[in-house]
Amino acid sequence: MTAERVSILVGILIAMLTTLLRYVANGVAQDRLILLCIAAVVVLGVAVASWRLLDAGARQRLPVLLGRMGVAMLSSLLVVAVWQGLQGGMANLDGLAVLSHGTALGLLIHALASGWRRKRA
Repeated sequence: MTAERVSILVGILIAMLTTLLRYVANGVAQDRLILLCIAAVVVLGVAVASWRLLDAGARQRLPVLLGRMGVAMLSSLLVVAVWQGLQGGMANLDGLAVLSHGTALGLLIHALASGWRRKRA
């Protein structure tokens, strides 16, 4: 297990939770909510188990990776907000959609950047 994989698992969990917020606010069917909650618990369990398998060096790299992911997610939130604002006007901006789409985009950027960094090293 690598620190990069654990950081991506944490990102997946964050993206799932922001999607869960959107589902709850929009009144999505109960079965989808239950499935998403079960999947989030499974991802959390895998992330914790993976973290426990990390060696000391990988655990020291993890905060840096989580920081990079946070920057990627925050910048992606801004990009998605601007994009949706340009498409539908700032008055029609849906905050929960920006949150879920922005975290998903940030996770994608983080995962791709982590893969490229590992290939160069």
